[in-house]
Amino acid sequence: MVANWPLIGRREELSIIDRALGEDQFRGLLLAGTPGVGKTRLAREALAAAEAEGCFTGWAAASRAVAAIPFGAMAHLLPAAGDGSSHLQVLQQAGEWLAAQAGGRRVVLGVDDAHLLDDASASLVFHLVVTGVAFVVATLRTGEPAPEPVTALWKDGAAERLEVQALARTEVGELIEAALGAPVDGLTKEQLWQLSRGNILYLRELVRGGRQTAALAYVEGIWRWDGPVSAPPQLVELIEARIGGLPAAVHIVGELVAFGEPLEVGVLARAGVSAADVDAAERAGLLVTELAGPDLRVRLGHPLFGEVIRAQTLSLRRRTLHAMLAEAAGSVEGLRPEDMVRIAVWHLEAGTLSDPGLLIAAADSALAALNYRLAERLCRAAADSGGGWSAQRLLAQALVGQGQAELAEELLVGQLTQARNDEERAQVAGVRALNLFWGLDRPAPAEAVLDQAAAHIAEPAQRAGLVVLRGRFLLHAGRCPEALAVLDSVPDDPQVPQSVALEAMVTATMALVACGRYDDAIVTAAQGLRLARQSPGGRWLLALEELAATQATAYLRSGHFAVAAALAETGYQRALAARSPVSVAIWALVRGGVAEAQGAVVTASGWMREVVGIVGGPARLHPYQGFITRVGLDALARATAIARDLDSAQTALTQAGELTGPAMRLFDTWSGPIHAWVAAARGDLPAAVELALSTAAQAEQCGQAGCELIALHDVARLGAPARVAIRLVELATVVQGDLPPLIARHVQALLAADGTALDDVAASFAALRANLLAAEAATAAACAHRRAGRTGSAAASAIRAAALAAACEGARTPALTRLAEPAGLTPRELEIARLAASGLSSRAIAAQLVVAVRTVDNALGQVYAKLGIGRRDELGPIFTVSECIPVPLRSTPTPAVHISCQIG
Repeated sequence: MVANWPLIGRREELSIIDRALGEDQFRGLLLAGTPGVGKTRLAREALAAAEAEGCFTGWAAASRAVAAIPFGAMAHLLPAAGDGSSHLQVLQQAGEWLAAQAGGRRVVLGVDDAHLLDDASASLVFHLVVTGVAFVVATLRTGEPAPEPVTALWKDGAAERLEVQALARTEVGELIEAALGAPVDGLTKEQLWQLSRGNILYLRELVRGGRQTAALAYVEGIWRWDGPVSAPPQLVELIEARIGGLPAAVHIVGELVAFGEPLEVGVLARAGVSAADVDAAERAGLLVTELAGPDLRVRLGHPLFGEVIRAQTLSLRRRTLHAMLAEAAGSVEGLRPEDMVRIAVWHLEAGTLSDPGLLIAAADSALAALNYRLAERLCRAAADSGGGWSAQRLLAQALVGQGQAELAEELLVGQLTQARNDEERAQVAGVRALNLFWGLDRPAPAEAVLDQAAAHIAEPAQRAGLVVLRGRFLLHAGRCPEALAVLDSVPDDPQVPQSVALEAMVTATMALVACGRYDDAIVTAAQGLRLARQSPGGRWLLALEELAATQATAYLRSGHFAVAAALAETGYQRALAARSPVSVAIWALVRGGVAEAQGAVVTASGWMREVVGIVGGPARLHPYQGFITRVGLDALARATAIARDLDSAQTALTQAGELTGPAMRLFDTWSGPIHAWVAAARGDLPAAVELALSTAAQAEQCGQAGCELIALHDVARLGAPARVAIRLVELATVVQGDLPPLIARHVQALLAADGTALDDVAASFAALRANLLAAEAATAAACAHRRAGRTGSAAASAIRAAALAAACEGARTPALTRLAEPAGLTPRELEIARLAASGLSSRAIAAQLVVAVRTVDNALGQVYAKLGIGRRDELGPIFTVSECIPVPLRSTPTPAVHISCQIG
C-alpha cells in the first residue's frame, strides 16, 4: 500500500481552494468537517499549491496539549519578543516579522484544528488575516466550539467557510482501488463504504487492518475481503476516544441501539430509556433519528460506533441487553420479515423461550435471504420450543443450503413419512428431490421421489410444486423444450403458492433464453417480476434477481445492449444494497456478459473474477453457487482466451471442468463453445472450429436454438463460414430479436467476401456497441476490398477496424489478426504462417494439418521469401493485432483522419 493515499473525490473542494487563493474577495479559508473526512489533507494540498506558485508558507497545528499556553500553537512562527511586549505589540511584531521572512512574497499559513487554538494564537490568526499580512487556510471540527476570533473570520466575511463532506460511495470505491493498485470486488467496496461512510481516516484504517490480518487479500487479479469487515485495534482506539467519555445513561442507549438497530423510539422507552437520554445521545453525535412511516427510528451516528460497542461488551452484559430488547419488543403482529428476524435473534441471544411460531417465521425469512446458518439456529430453537414438523422441515432446508446434504437426507426421509397432508408431503418431497439432484448428484432417485409423491397427492395446487421442480431438473439437464412443455401443465390456479409460481417463471425464462425465444423470455420475466414484487412485506427474494438477470440476458442476446447494460447496473446496485453475495454474483455475471458483448474483454474478465471470488471459493456450499461458478468460469475462460491470456484461460477451463454432471448439462452450451476459444488462443484453429461445431451440434440436439446460434456464429468467426451459413440462415428465422438476422448477414457476407456488405454489417454491429464483432466485420471488409483491388475502400475499412479494435482492450481473435495479414500469400501459406507465428514447431504444425514436415518447411520458405524475412521469430509481429494500423499505399495520398474510439 502507498503511504499517502491519492486525493480522489475532491475536485469541487480543490476548485474552491484554488478560487479562494486566486481572488481578492477572501483573505482566508476555513475547512470545517467531522473528524477524519480529510480536512488536513486538503489544507496541506492548498499550501503545496501556494508554495508551487512561489508563496511563502508556514504550518501550525493546535492541540489540547498546548491550548493553555499563550501563542503555544504559533510560537515557531513568532520572532523573539521582549519581556515587556504587550499583546498588541506581539501581534504587530509577528506580522512584520512574517512579511520580512517572506521577502515580498505572498504569505500563506496553514492552521490545523483551529478550534483548539489558545486565545492568543486565535487573535494572531485573526490579526494576520484582517491586516492582509497572510492568507490563512485553517481546519476546524464541525460541532466543536471555536475561539471567537476564529469564528469571526467567516462570520465577518474575511474568510470563506467550506464544509468538507465525507466521500460518496463511488468515490470510496475509486479511492480503495487507487490505494491498492488493482480492482476490488463490489461486495468488499460496499462493506468498506457501509462501515466507513466515506470517512477517509476510518477507511484507511480499515484497509490497513485488513491487510495486516490478511483478511483483505489479492487473489487471481482482484482484491477481496474474506469474511465480515471489522474494526482493527487502532481504529477502535480512535472511536473510543470519541465516544468513550459519554455519561453512563447515554452509553446504555448506545448499547441497546448497537445490538438492536434500527430501533423504534417506543422500544427504547419500553426498555426504560428516557426521551432526555435519547436527546442527549443525539446531541453527542452517538445517535441519529429518522422517520420510518409513522414511527421514529434510531440508529447509531456511525456504523463503526456499533462495531466498537459490540466488541467491548462482555457476554453477560450482551445477554442482559438482548433480554431488555426482547422484553421491550412488544407484539410481532404485522411486522416486516427483517424485524421479525431481529426480535427472534434477541430471544435467542437472551436465552429466553420464545413462541415457536415466531422462530419458524423468522427461520423462513432467513432462508429466503439465504442466511442458512441463522436459519439453522432459529429452527433448532423452534424445535426445542415445540415447533415440531415445521421446524424440522425448515431445518432440513437450512442444512441443504449449507452443503450438509447427507445429514439433510436423513432428516427428510423421516419427515416424509410424518407428513400429515398433501401440502406437507409436497413440501418435503420437493426439498428432498432437490437435495438428491443437486446436493448428492443422484438424479434418478430425485425423479423417483417426485413420482412417488405425485402418486399420493390429489390436490393440483400442491402437485404444481413437484411439476415445477421436474421442469427445473429438465432445464439443468439441458432439455429445455421438454422443460417448457412440463411447465405448460402447471395450473393457472390462485391456490398455487406464490413461491411455486415464481419458480415456474424463473425456470421458463431460462429455458426460453436457451431456446432463443428472447422476446418470450422478456415477457415471461416481466410477469414474474410483477408477482415477485407483491411478496408479503415486500421482502427480498432470490427469484426476483434470477428473473431480472435472465431478462437482462435475453435483452443482451437479442441485441438490446443498452437496455441490458442499464438493467445490469441497477440490479448490481440493488444486490449490493441487499448485501446478498449470491445476487451480487448473478449481476456481476450479467455485467461481465455485457462487457464481453461490447468487446471489453479485460473488463469482462474482471467481472468474472469477481463472480468466482464471491461464490467459487472453498467455502462454496449451496449447489446454486456451483451453477453461478460454472458460468463465471466459462465466461472467464472465453474472455481471457480472446485477450490471449492463455494461462488464465486454461486455468479457468480446468476449474470449470470440475463442475460437471447431470445437474450442469445446461451450462455445456449456455456460454457458447468455450473450449474452441481456448484452442484458438493456442493457435489451433482447425481444432477450434471442430470444437465449436461440436458445441453447436449438442445445442441442436437439445433444442437450444439460441445457444446453437452463438456456437455457429463462433465457427464463422474462427474462419469457417461455409460450414455454418445455411443453418445460420435457418436459425435467424427462428431465434427472436434484432441480433440473429444481423449475425446471419455477417456470415453470408463473409462467405461471399462482399466488402460492401461487410462494411454495412460492421456499421450495424457498431451501432449496437458490439465493438469486437464490428471490428472483425470491418477487418473482413478490408481484406475483401483488398483482394478485389479496391485499395481506397480497403484502407478506409482498415482504419475503421483499427479504431474499433482499439476499444476492445487488447482482444486478439483470429478474425482481427487478418487485418495485419500481408497480401500475396496463398490460403495454405497463411494458415501455416499463423500457426508458426503462434509458436508451434514445424512438426506440431504438420501433425495438426496432417501433412509432411517437409511440406510445412517448404511453405514457410515461400512465406519468408514473399515477406522479405529470414526467420520464424519474425512472423510474430506481422500476425498480431497491435500491427493493425494500415499503411497507405505510396501511390495513394491519404488525408489526415481523426479516429474516434466512441463508436456507435
